[in-house]
Amino acid sequence: MYFFGQAFAPWNIVLAGLVGVVSFMPKRSLRNIVMILIGVGLIAFGHTFMPWNMIAGSLLIICALMPHRRLTHSVYAVVGWTALLYLATLDYGNTIWIAGVLSYLLNLLADTLTNRGIRPIPPLDWRLKINLMSTGTATGKIVESGFILLTFAIVFFVFFRHMPIM
Repeated sequence: MYFFGQAFAPWNIVLAGLVGVVSFMPKRSLRNIVMILIGVGLIAFGHTFMPWNMIAGSLLIICALMPHRRLTHSVYAVVGWTALLYLATLDYGNTIWIAGVLSYLLNLLADTLTNRGIRPIPPLDWRLKINLMSTGTATGKIVESGFILLTFAIVFFVFFRHMPIM
């Protein structure tokens, strides 16, 4: 199997699957535990495969420990995530960091479509919300699943488009 034209370990596919499963877990507490475990694994072992795995693992742990839709759903987090991805992937061109930022923005857009919205500039109380759905409802699950599948499409395009046809 190839990643950007180079052979890579199949554990990356397993890791992507685990992160995907986390997205569909029904309980936030279980999701946070799994995110922390994946983060620890990335920090401990991931850097030997790809340099940004340590950053991704750290961010998974931070996101699992922080309250949802607070600092992680702000302009500050978007700027920080963009800078981290850009610096960690300089040797791989622009595709990875742009895809990472687009995926992050898709999460923020999905949360903006809920009745709670997001607070993009804390500590201001102003919320950005387009009340199209509620989290946990049938409509909400369909919209959330659509955004998750769109994120997987971005990941597939970025990481697997250079795979040779066998």
